[in-house]
Amino acid sequence: KPFALLASPFQHTLFLDPDSAAVRDPTFLFDSDVYAHAGALFWPDFPVRPDKVGRGVGQQGGGLWRMFDVPYRKEWEFESGQIVVDKERAWRGLWMAAHICKEANYFFQDFLGDKESFFWGFSATRTPYLLNPIYLHSLGAVTDPEHPGGDPELIPLLHASAISYKN
Repeated sequence: KPFALLASPFQHTLFLDPDSAAVRDPTFLFDSDVYAHAGALFWPDFPVRPDKVGRGVGQQGGGLWRMFDVPYRKEWEFESGQIVVDKERAWRGLWMAAHICKEANYFFQDFLGDKESFFWGFSATRTPYLLNPIYLHSLGAVTDPEHPGGDPELIPLLHASAISYKN
C-alpha cells in the first residue's frame, strides 16, 4: 500500500482497498480543514475486542517504541484500506512505511502487517497525520454500539467486513 501511494502520479491521493467504496463524493476531504492541517488522514481499525484499544506492540516504552524514539501513546490501530494523503507533505512517513513493508521479515514479527507500517512510518519520521476518532461504517459486521460509525462529515467511505455468526 505505501508503494502504491508513492507510485501514484497524484500529489493528493485517496487510496481505497478493493473492499472499500465511496458512498458519496470523497473529494471534499482534500478541502477539509483537518486535511489542510495534517496532510494525511487515516481511520481506525475495528477493535478485536471492545476493551482492546491500542497497539499490541511490545511493552510500553520498549521494542519499536524505543527503536523509533516514539513516546508511547494509547491509540487505535490504523485501518490501512482507506487513506487520504498529500504526498508532498507526507513523503517521509510514506517512505518509512514503504521501508518497513520492504523489511517485513523483521518488522512484521512485532505487528500486523502494512496497516501498522503507516503508524510507525509517520510516527518515526514525525510526519503529521490525523487519525479520525470514529471508525468507518461497515457492511457485514456488528460494531460497538458506542461507536456507531461516526460523523458523516468525515465518513464518506464504506468498508465491507466479514460477517461472523454466533449461535
